Amino acid sequence: MPTGPPVRQPRSEALLTGCQAGSSGGRKDVRTGISGREILRDDAERVRDKLLRMALDDIRRADYRGALRRYKRLTGLDPDNPSLHLKVAEISLRLDNKGGAVDAYLMAAALFSRDAFDAKAISLYKQALVVDPSRYDICDLLAAAHQRLGHIGDAMESLQSAAKALEREGRSTEALSYRKKIAKLDPADTASRLELARELQRAGLQDDSVAEYAEVAIEFTRRGELERIPGIFQTILQMKPQHIAQHQMTSAPLAEGAPCVAPDRSGTPSPGNTCPEAGATEACTCLGYMDSLEKLYRRVAQLHRENG
Repeated sequence: MPTGPPVRQPRSEALLTGCQAGSSGGRKDVRTGISGREILRDDAERVRDKLLRMALDDIRRADYRGALRRYKRLTGLDPDNPSLHLKVAEISLRLDNKGGAVDAYLMAAALFSRDAFDAKAISLYKQALVVDPSRYDICDLLAAAHQRLGHIGDAMESLQSAAKALEREGRSTEALSYRKKIAKLDPADTASRLELARELQRAGLQDDSVAEYAEVAIEFTRRGELERIPGIFQTILQMKPQHIAQHQMTSAPLAEGAPCVAPDRSGTPSPGNTCPEAGATEACTCLGYMDSLEKLYRRVAQLHRENG
């Protein structure tokens, strides 16, 4: 059966064929008479230059598919060159290949991060998110880069944007995972932790919500923001009255000798104890019991983590 004439292979592609052959056996290319090892050793830069010129010619002719093929070959020859990956991203966008562009941006950003150029990586992560805002996993990478630079506020903002977007889409479970990451970034940020506690409560995860509320109460105790603690425990009481109703945590003023849930010397909550200070402004916030109160709140958090 007759066949058509063989397809001629461009010299630069023949050189690349020689490169590939040389990696496995050093065979000579039939057109060039040059072995793959010789090309790899002496002519690799010439091959890359040839491919680059051909890619630029493709762009001048508006042959973006051809240019993309050549730049992808260039990234194979020089995978640690972020500028080549950026060119792949640029051409992919021209071809409306958003997925390919995002992947190329992430490759370039990873190379910059590896070489401790996190500021450049951050810029590329943001560009990738502009191309595809639904790639919430990029928010994790962006937050990590901010964190390495010590920009905790920016890291939290990146995760916060993902959490809010997921909540708008009704993906509450995934949103909660981001809220937890935010709380972990800065445990002293009570605003973020209260938001996490509320979201856990709305999701019906009462045990986790109670534990988070209790941890916030501990942080308020450390800061001396005692007026905020009773409101938190009122919320806990509404969710789990069977566990801590006996502690009678309210915001009513205490008279001298009034019943109080202040812990005894061992740190055990004792409803029969009395408040040692007349006119205490909040239940169970006597300054002399601050250390024991922290133990109490930690016990509440542990109780609801372990037993619900």
